[in-house]
Amino acid sequence: MGFIEPALLEGDQAEGLTCSICMLLLEAPRSVCGEGHLLCLDCARQALSRTPKCPECRADASVAALHRNRRVEAELDGLHMRCTHGRAAAPEPDTKRQRTDLEPSHCDWRGKVAEYRDHLKECPFEPYKCEDCGEMVARREKEAHATVCKITCPFFGCSHKCTRTEMAQHHAD
Repeated sequence: MGFIEPALLEGDQAEGLTCSICMLLLEAPRSVCGEGHLLCLDCARQALSRTPKCPECRADASVAALHRNRRVEAELDGLHMRCTHGRAAAPEPDTKRQRTDLEPSHCDWRGKVAEYRDHLKECPFEPYKCEDCGEMVARREKEAHATVCKITCPFFGCSHKCTRTEMAQHHAD
């Protein structure tokens, strides 16, 4: 199953490169039938496990017959896109009244599809799951979240939950 929305691509580059099942940009594209229909690897596996026919033309197909399409993989990797946490088309800034002391409200990253997974690992706007409370928090809010995150007391038998700053007082009590 793909993970990149076609709307994240710059221009109209997604034509013919989206999966007809998940409707996202092809991820690990596989040729399904002799007609050359392409699907994401996971989408193809799921569809063919239910019915051994191409979802587009109904020709006989099987999971064993799926094969890579390296030309399409290379084409996909070279497409230019923006981060999912960015703006579609940023208007030209008004330099007369623009404040420069504000934190950015969106990600300005633009790059190739092949670089996107690595970008998401570092993107300050990408959420992660807090190991202590399980809440989804944007990376850029990690320090602020640490002040309100409720953690469980590490002492055996104590199930008290409080913020990290309150934990020192709890230990003293």
